[in-house]
Order: sequence, then structure tokens, then C-alpha cells
Amino acid sequence: MTTHRYTLRADGPLMIERGAYTVVALSIYDGTALASFSSGTWSLVSESGAEVASGSTSTDSGDVTVTIATADTSGAAYSTRWRLRVSMVVTAIPAVYANFERDVWIVRSVLRPVVTVDDLVRRHRDLRDLVDGGDDAIAGYGIEAWASITADLITKGKRTNLIMESWALRKLHTLRWLALLFADAATRFAGEDRYAALATRYGDDAAAEWDKGLRFEYDTNQDGIADTATASTNVLSITSGRGGGPRVTRGWG
Repeated sequence: MTTHRYTLRADGPLMIERGAYTVVALSIYDGTALASFSSGTWSLVSESGAEVASGSTSTDSGDVTVTIATADTSGAAYSTRWRLRVSMVVTAIPAVYANFERDVWIVRSVLRPVVTVDDLVRRHRDLRDLVDGGDDAIAGYGIEAWASITADLITKGKRTNLIMESWALRKLHTLRWLALLFADAATRFAGEDRYAALATRYGDDAAAEWDKGLRFEYDTNQDGIADTATASTNVLSITSGRGGGPRVTRGWG
């Protein structure tokens, strides 16, 4: 019998904008490769446990995809307690299924990053020569950096979907992105201390940016309007100990 070691890749809660047509791509791995399934089904479950919508999954470039129609969430209340349940067929005879779940937030809007590869190249013109795989490979470090920022914010009690100014995270995202990129470069190019130095510099700068406090307008009740109790309190500030990027130690073998 084949042993499957499934991993559902996720970097945070699955956020679905209320009343929006949404295609969800689930990267499910079997060991180190994307899993191969013949078919599957999905269901979207509200916080009360009621099944709101269901359907069949499809595949797109190896990912399992779920299509959620506009009507499936148009009348829903905003919530952080919905679930997406997916059941994939491993074998038809005998019937064997692999079941997966993602926590779902029904939100007014999803916070999006504002930094691009071109922005980084403006700082370091040789980045495209440094990283194999082109812009997609460089972007991978940015995806990981953004995931770390959103996870840290959620851990500190700040729901990212309530932040109204995505540009407020631009500097932190840039710094963490470059810290990750140069930390990796330092491990791939032995003896290139300049990459280790850049990784440390950007990691320290990211930590300082986090420590001094992030300021952004916040929409607690999701009405599309920033909280404005007074002009001085409608911008929230958050701080938390060291929250930078990777540290690189020179002189490894």
C-alpha cells in the first residue's frame, strides 16, 4: 500500500471577499511533489455549521481549485469562523478519500501587497543576475515576506483585512523581502560576505521598522470608513519586540 504524506500549504486564513466571485487554489503536496487526484468535492460551511455551498473541485497546474460563486457569500455576515472542506479521491476502488480543511474569513476587502520586483531592482540593479529563475523566483521571497508580516499582525491582534492603508506596510515588506533574498544568496555563494552583510543590514532595518510601530487606518466594523473617534486616534500603532528578518552569521563552512 502506498503511503501518502499530504501537506496542505497555507500561509494564513483563507480570506474571501463577501459577494465576490472567487477561485481558490489549494496547493496539496504528497511528500515533496504536488499530489495527483482524479476528482474531489468541496463544501463551504458557515460559523453555525451550515453548509452554504458545495461543488466539485478541478485542477489547475497541479493545484486543487474551488470556485465560489458571488451568490454563495453575498448575504453573509462578516466572520472569521467559516470553514472550507475539501474531500479528494485517492483511490476509487476501494474508495479512499483524503480530507482537508481551511479556516475562512468572510471579509469586506483583502489587504494586498504594494511592492514589486521592479521596486527591488531599483535598489539593487543586479538582482536579476543574482537570482536564478527570473522574476518569479525573486517574487517568491516577497510572497514569504508578506506571509510573515500578515501572520505577525494577526498574532498581535490586528486583522489584516481591516487595515485600510496597504502602503503603510510597504517599507517593512521591502526590508523583509530583501533580508530573505540576501540571506539565501549568502548560503548559495560561499565566501560572498557582502550578501551576508546585506542580509543582516536589511534584517536589522526590518526589526527597527517593526519596533518603532506600524501606523495605519483601521476599519473595525468593516463599513469602509476608518475608525474616527478623534483625529488623533483614528490611526493605530503597534509594536512588539524584535520582528525583523533573518540573521546571517559569517564564517560558516
